[in-house]
Amino acid sequence: MTAFPIADTHTHLWNPQRFRMHWIEGNALLNQPYELHDYNNHTPDIEIEAMVYVEVVVEPTYRLLKAQWAKRPS
Repeated sequence: MTAFPIADTHTHLWNPQRFRMHWIEGNALLNQPYELHDYNNHTPDIEIEAMVYVEVVVEPTYRLLKAQWAKRPS
């Protein structure tokens, strides 16, 4: 564990089952959900004080919905 909390300055979260992202189709590693609970499961020993959410490219009709979804805890 770090001796102090950190700010993760580049965080991507997505769920292709909710929002279509054509650029990950056909890529088994990327074409799956990566949500906040997954992030938390992968960082259990790191105290994260803040995160900067970085948008991923979704179909245009989903842009606002995707941003609203990302700021809610999953």
